[in-house]
Amino acid sequence: MRKLIWLAVLVVAVIIGGRLLYYGFTSYTPPDRPLPEDNIEVAAVAARLEAVDNPQVSRGVVAVDYAHDNALFIEELNVLFSRIVSRGYSYEVLLNPDDAEEAGLEAKTLADTLRYAKALILPLPRVEYTPEEAALIEQFVNKGGRLLIIGDPTRTIAVEALNSIAETFGIIYPNDYLYSLEHNDNNYRNVVYTRFAKSPLTEGLDEDARLIFYSGSSVSAPGHEIIFGDETTYSSVSEGGRTLAAAALTTNDQVLALGDLTFFTEPYSAAENNGVFINNIADFLTA
Repeated sequence: MRKLIWLAVLVVAVIIGGRLLYYGFTSYTPPDRPLPEDNIEVAAVAARLEAVDNPQVSRGVVAVDYAHDNALFIEELNVLFSRIVSRGYSYEVLLNPDDAEEAGLEAKTLADTLRYAKALILPLPRVEYTPEEAALIEQFVNKGGRLLIIGDPTRTIAVEALNSIAETFGIIYPNDYLYSLEHNDNNYRNVVYTRFAKSPLTEGLDEDARLIFYSGSSVSAPGHEIIFGDETTYSSVSEGGRTLAAAALTTNDQVLALGDLTFFTEPYSAAENNGVFINNIADFLTA
């Protein structure tokens, strides 16, 4: 047994000694080999452009209907709210009675609010407007009120609630999203728009201007569209062959319909010329 142990020790010693004689007592240094050049394309990031805002200050109230199971956090409109406040206006959020009671606030009806509001925002409703509510809003617009309707296909699975009020003003929200494989911001659904109809809403958007809507839907209001996709812009539910619009202005230029919410939120609100458009929307609501 002892002989076997000594034999094993001798074998190990021979192996170690042989390696030392072959390699020497210095550490092994691998040869220098040039590394291949990096071939990583960094994704282009949309330019952040701070829009100059020189608002005309006046007084009034913009009402926000948040009583139709709306598919957003109200804070997502903070950029727009800040522009509204900078114009001397205040904004009021209209809650349904249960939410108002839970928040310890007085519940106001749509009819009461529209008696003194100058403008109304309807963001991403998921509960349909009743014929009575639609009639109230139509009467409000007929008396000179401004209306902003906001849709977004990433939030609203069905568009019946949007169309229950939009149809009153000649607007249809198709159940789609717009995309472009060529003119986009790092994602085919983040479409870059460069075609604008002449309108107070597109003031300051010249031939070099770029708006980016993020997974927005199309808006159909023939003859009243103000932001158009180009020939590379398609709808998810049609084969093409027609010009698609991302925004429309109807009813004596008093009703604005948009198919995207995301561009209102930070940091997207400062991408390219989005800030200019948001300023124009604030002007529209406080005119």
